[in-house]
Amino acid sequence: MFKSAIEQVRKANDVIRSIDDKPKEGERWLKKDEENRKRNVKSGNRLIDFNIEALDEPNRDYLHKHFGKVFMRLLEKIKINSQQRWMVCYKLGGKYECSTLNLNNIGTLLHQLLKENFISEIEANAAGIVEMHYDFFLTNIKNLTEIKMYDLTEYEGLTMSDVKKGKPKKRPYRDESTLTNDQKAILEALKQTGNPALIESFWKDNGEKKFYKKRSGQFWKYLCTLPINLERYQIFNELNKRTATLMTEDNCFVYACI
Repeated sequence: MFKSAIEQVRKANDVIRSIDDKPKEGERWLKKDEENRKRNVKSGNRLIDFNIEALDEPNRDYLHKHFGKVFMRLLEKIKINSQQRWMVCYKLGGKYECSTLNLNNIGTLLHQLLKENFISEIEANAAGIVEMHYDFFLTNIKNLTEIKMYDLTEYEGLTMSDVKKGKPKKRPYRDESTLTNDQKAILEALKQTGNPALIESFWKDNGEKKFYKKRSGQFWKYLCTLPINLERYQIFNELNKRTATLMTEDNCFVYACI
């Protein structure tokens, strides 16, 4: 009766179980070498995929019933393996929205799971995760028709465009072709030192641009389109095509302050 939902839950648990340096069944791991010193060197897909829209009502209810335990297992793994980062893509109003789930914001998903009764207060407290009092998803979890979660230690540098194309592939996260000639020279000099901490610091300063820091980077546009679940705060009475568009494209910050 619940075959489809059980299969989705089983696959998700298989992926989560393998996070602590253990390969999934049938997954081949590459050997570590001097070129790639990352602890988790994997070959194969690290994807959690919930196709809720394809399920009938009994299977959907079964999946929702088990969401709490599945997500809590993932949050606990991220808490222990602090380098874990996941790109979470979900459909809202027929469009994909993407957010990164990591050690810094797992408390938002904990909060939403608790408030929407997927987990109990006892389970939330036992997790040892600090609750952050805003939601991870832009709508109630039961409104979502599809959720795809990509392990960014496998799909490094993944973008929403990759997801929309259907078959994401690994892309270089740190693309040296985007650097200026001076930056390339500095990076090459740092490579010669053999100090990975200096190279990491260089990329943090130069490779991860934050355009909203100044007026020319459209700070106010960034501020006014912060993802706020306006349905949860009863600013909108329901989620429909219009309200989904307002939450994803219009000035959420302004609506929330009215």
